Amino acid sequence: MILKMWRDLRLHLRIAGRVWRSLKRETVPHRTRIWSYPVLRQLSEDKNAPEDLKANNATCSKDKNGLNSTTLIQTDVTSTNKEDTDWDLVGTTNSAAVLEDTDWDLKDDNPVPLATNSEDNNWDLKDDDAVPLATNSSDTDWDLKDDDNDDVVPLATNTEDTDWDLKDSNTNVPPTSPVSLSISEGDLVEMCEQLKGREKLLKSVAAGQGITGEIYDEVLTSFCELLQDPTQYSENTALSNTVESIHRGSTHVDSLFTYFINHAHKCYPLLYVLPQLKNIADLTSPAQWYPAARAMKRHFVIHAGPTNSGKTHKALEAFYNASSGIYCAPLRMLAQEIYFKSNDQGVECDLITGEERIYVSGSPEKLSNHTSCTIEMASTAIGEEFDVAIIDEAQMVRDTERGGAWTRAILGVPAKEIHLCGEESVISIIRSIAESVGDTVEVKRYERLTPLIPLKRSLIGNYYFIRPGDCVIVFSRRLVFEVKDHIERATGRRCAIVYGGLPSVNRREQAELFNSPTSGFDILVATDAIGMGLNLHIRRILFHSVSKVARGNLENLSSSQLKQISGRAGRYGSFNVGIVTTFFNRDMPYFQEAFKKKIADIDKAGLTPTLEQLQLFSKSLPNLKLHELLSVFSMAAKLDGRYFLCEDKMQEWRAISEVLSVYNLDLKDAITFCLCPVNLNVPLLRKMFSIYAAQVSEKKPVTYEFVKRALKWPFREPQNSSDFFIFEKAHEVMDTYLWLGQRFPEYFPHSEKISLLQKDIENIIGSSLRKRRSYRRGISVAASLFRPIISHRRGSPLSRVRIIDEELPTITPSTYIYKSNHYKQ
Repeated sequence: MILKMWRDLRLHLRIAGRVWRSLKRETVPHRTRIWSYPVLRQLSEDKNAPEDLKANNATCSKDKNGLNSTTLIQTDVTSTNKEDTDWDLVGTTNSAAVLEDTDWDLKDDNPVPLATNSEDNNWDLKDDDAVPLATNSSDTDWDLKDDDNDDVVPLATNTEDTDWDLKDSNTNVPPTSPVSLSISEGDLVEMCEQLKGREKLLKSVAAGQGITGEIYDEVLTSFCELLQDPTQYSENTALSNTVESIHRGSTHVDSLFTYFINHAHKCYPLLYVLPQLKNIADLTSPAQWYPAARAMKRHFVIHAGPTNSGKTHKALEAFYNASSGIYCAPLRMLAQEIYFKSNDQGVECDLITGEERIYVSGSPEKLSNHTSCTIEMASTAIGEEFDVAIIDEAQMVRDTERGGAWTRAILGVPAKEIHLCGEESVISIIRSIAESVGDTVEVKRYERLTPLIPLKRSLIGNYYFIRPGDCVIVFSRRLVFEVKDHIERATGRRCAIVYGGLPSVNRREQAELFNSPTSGFDILVATDAIGMGLNLHIRRILFHSVSKVARGNLENLSSSQLKQISGRAGRYGSFNVGIVTTFFNRDMPYFQEAFKKKIADIDKAGLTPTLEQLQLFSKSLPNLKLHELLSVFSMAAKLDGRYFLCEDKMQEWRAISEVLSVYNLDLKDAITFCLCPVNLNVPLLRKMFSIYAAQVSEKKPVTYEFVKRALKWPFREPQNSSDFFIFEKAHEVMDTYLWLGQRFPEYFPHSEKISLLQKDIENIIGSSLRKRRSYRRGISVAASLFRPIISHRRGSPLSRVRIIDEELPTITPSTYIYKSNHYKQ
């Protein structure tokens, strides 16, 4: 009964709504639509703005994407004289909205513009069905749509005057009367799939309107949701009849393209002025951002080869022998290593990273001739000049998050001779970039110093087959501790661990424990963090999995990633051969395929906008918040064929800027905060980052005592991996403090005290990792050591170890017991 009453009520409300809308239409005989965009309104106040961007103010609202949306304003016509028509705009300060040189044709009580600009565009008046007839932005024919549609959109596909006829030859003009759709939900879903099946053509059409990438995906998803709910467009007779015609088979699904573009402009109104914004967000000549480098004649030396080929060693020889030099490291830990090595060899070298500055002289006023820095801190300033620069791991130019830092260093470091170390895949893109600015290129190729052998079989998922000198690769922090426990239970041997969240000091300490033959840590469990920055004496790499979570999706390792990690096995001077295989059989087919596959050449390098560019862009859109500004910049960015925009980095900046949007930070400070390397997915880091931003916005300092109170320091000694996690994140909170302290010293004045607190955390983590854990076992450690050997002799299923080790030394008890044989086998 209640359900029936509810259905009747909904029916009556729906009927009443339709009657009210019908009456409203009858009481407003003369209507027109006037579009006003916030960008046009802002630029209309600028004397230097193009004339075609100036528009009258109108009411705006926020759409679901946070960008200012266009609001349709329907008003009564106070005069029908086409030569002297006054318009009353609701909610605006202007009393007239007459466009210059515009004639109006009053058809069916609706004023229709016949020409809207000085170029005298033509309009094709059809029976209220809008289909664009031309794509040339300077000579666009328009077709007026039905009264119930909200926008009139030129369907441009590019700027090369490409004509598109989106109407099928059999397409009928839909009637003007409303149509009641009688199409099942399944048929509508099938229609959406047909539309997606036309993806190639639809993307081409959409690209002409600036609808690409994430915007295209979002609009397509939204449009399909709209199509599958006819109640949302019941008043749009043109779309309703088109859907009905497609269902009957009398119209092709391509007829929906016009409505798709129309829907995109509703979601993203700024698409209308995208061509003008593209001129401001022009990234086609990034080389001109660095006048110091352009004033020099530079020579590139590319050291191309796989891991463990000695290419970085050769480049460092040139660095040590030069009168001045700069080493650009991919990681803070590697920058620290070169800093220590240089000073140990008698070459005075300063250390510059995002979090710390160490000067040999003790003062920033007196700099050393050599500098070791992270890639983001590489100097491109006018007045600085180096004899030699080294850019390590140059293949990172293709990275969608950090690639912009490598491109910046390659284009902007003012050095006479630049040594790039990386894969052979980087050669072509470096040649292209260097030649474009008049620099010369020399290529030196290297081979591995020890052979790398991929095994044909896995370890069949058995931890007993793991030996001293092995490194098990996993791809999550949780698995690091789980696999460590499994190995220690199965073999009785201790494991060192390395993963990205571990402080760099503790990572280096764990690597040293693994490398030492007398430490008792025979096995290493690590993530792909070992791929760069650590020198490890690994005999065999074992992939626990060949897939990892990236950007929220589980993805297989690329051939480049797999070979980069595999190359850590068989380090020259430690072993005569490197061995690599998988832990489980299920991963073996992909592993073999990826290992044999040649790494594709890099054809594009990443770019990110500079602080100055974003500030200039914001002057055109002063009312947009930073996260909105970054979204518009991504849409408007115009790029050369050699470069791509680092969308992962832009997405990271947008996420940070949304957190900052509630604080009163000026644009420059907000952008500086966005550059901070912080993981906002961790609640503690997000909370402390927000506190830091709030303090800066209120012009209040963040003191040492303030940080301790906020963290509720001290913590209890870590007993498990969850406790370790708290210490690690507290360490990252202090890293963020140190990073901000280098940029806002007046608000973060206690960097030295925070550094000492960090050292306390590093000591606690290090001592806890070195402690031996005890296990309750039903079998003695000694028996567990010999279990694989006993099983092998008995001919049990574990005898498959003989197959696994067909290319390795024979298993003996000494292999499991004596660490002294670690480097001999």
